Amino acid sequence: MELKDSISHILANYQGHAAILIKENSGQTLYALNTTELFRSASLIKLAIAAYLNKNLSTEDLQRTLTIREKQVVAGSGVIYHLKQRKWQLMDLLDLMLSVSDNTATNVLLDYLGIEKVDQWLQQNYPEITLRRPMMSSPLKGENTLTLQSIMQLWQNLLQQSTAASTVILSALKFQDNRGKLRAWEDSSAFLGKAYSKTGELAHEEHDIVHFCLGERAIDCGVLTHFAASTERMLAIKLQQEIGWVVMEWLTES
Repeated sequence: MELKDSISHILANYQGHAAILIKENSGQTLYALNTTELFRSASLIKLAIAAYLNKNLSTEDLQRTLTIREKQVVAGSGVIYHLKQRKWQLMDLLDLMLSVSDNTATNVLLDYLGIEKVDQWLQQNYPEITLRRPMMSSPLKGENTLTLQSIMQLWQNLLQQSTAASTVILSALKFQDNRGKLRAWEDSSAFLGKAYSKTGELAHEEHDIVHFCLGERAIDCGVLTHFAASTERMLAIKLQQEIGWVVMEWLTES
């Protein structure tokens, strides 16, 4: 069965709202659905912060030690909030922001970089991505939003750039701890390639974006979902697990 047909078959049994974009590294689009619709970004916005940092910070910046103030510590995803350590190298905060989606690390980086500067850079380079608030804060100045089309463009550019921060970023995305969506069957399937990913979730959103590579071939797959009731969360996750399975299977067999 063709990849497009397999995705359509999966969607036939899904009643929620989703955006899907699957692209080969050659640039060819294999599947696209609702790619220009606006979604709340959840933790995918952390990719935008990493992209800004990747473009604008030097090796010396990455090695800088930042001291976390207690008022910067927030709960939610991550580990810093329950650790005693309060001095971290910037590169470690970058790793934690991506690998365990650490909210405190993210906010410390935003304070260091300047949230307005990051958003201004996004508006110049990826105008469909908006950064308005830190993690775990009220959207007083607006919500963090994006389209799948925009975050896919940023994602592919981020993975292709070779900079001082690239090694940290790729390692963090490879070892991201939340692999329960598009990468759910990575270890138990016959897929022998590598995967790099970033996930995000809010009360009514489940998102994931993955770079699957096998030999000389690679596929980038992004899925954004929105649902009205929390009882639909598992259905959104199941949708992404099934899509991830068929993408890995297609990449292995084609």
